[in-house]
Amino acid sequence: MKNKSGGNQGQNSRMKNFVRVIIHSVASTQFAYGLYFDYNYVVIPTEISPIFKTFGGKLKFLTIWNMIVQTLYFFICVANDVFGSNETNPKKKPLLRVIKDYLLVSIAFPVSMFVCLTFWGLWFIDRELVFPRALDAYFPTWLNHVMHTNIVIFTLLDMFFCFRQYPSRVKGITGLLLFMAGYLAWTFFIYFKSEMWVYPILNILSWEQRGLFFGMSLLIVVGLYFLGESLNGFIWKSELKQYDHAPKQQKKGGWKDKGDWHSKKGKKDNANQEETNARNRRDEQPRQGGKGKLTKRKDSDRDK
Repeated sequence: MKNKSGGNQGQNSRMKNFVRVIIHSVASTQFAYGLYFDYNYVVIPTEISPIFKTFGGKLKFLTIWNMIVQTLYFFICVANDVFGSNETNPKKKPLLRVIKDYLLVSIAFPVSMFVCLTFWGLWFIDRELVFPRALDAYFPTWLNHVMHTNIVIFTLLDMFFCFRQYPSRVKGITGLLLFMAGYLAWTFFIYFKSEMWVYPILNILSWEQRGLFFGMSLLIVVGLYFLGESLNGFIWKSELKQYDHAPKQQKKGGWKDKGDWHSKKGKKDNANQEETNARNRRDEQPRQGGKGKLTKRKDSDRDK
């Protein structure tokens, strides 16, 4: 029965690894091709939308920033599948795994969710604010979904199939805010350089409203960070409990395995016990000597 159970576990593990490789390979290839197609075949005439020809090119859009992040992330995932480790608590986390986990939790998940929600939210309110109908003739529908829909689908699939331990909130949110602050600074730089806002919705807002818009956007994306943290905790609840109860040395890859940790702990305990015994022997020696002198004195008094 044990051999059968172990065989089933090994088969399930191999199946999960296979699914991970498929998901990561399809995602990385799809996003890379989407970027390639957009830069080489999507040409928007100036009379349709002059923003595409202004300073910054297509890099002015958060969608493109996110696509670059997603492409990079999923290629790192593929590399980790082949050369790294997807174990819940590996003996030592490979550098690829460390980069992969941090990139997803701090940028890839919250930003992809933000891009998807804001794009489709504004689309259903008034698509002219984010993606005018005039662009349909030049921007294929499949590419629109790759950039604004599939980013969430594959990120969620990765979260369901790959365990990760979220970093401290300070570290995670700091990375996210630095990324978003960099993009906001880039947006303002483009405006002052070309006197054109990246997104049509910003043209109809006052400066006070723009400030509120950017502030709300930051709050939303930080909220999406917490959503990812909660979702990860829900999906991997039992595994996270095991991870939290593991020795700190094992989490950091300090010991080779649990047995090694226990053996080192046992040696340390034995050394402490020997030191305690030696101290007790030293403490008992003066007491025994004093007792001997007292007995000898009593014997001499009796002789007298």
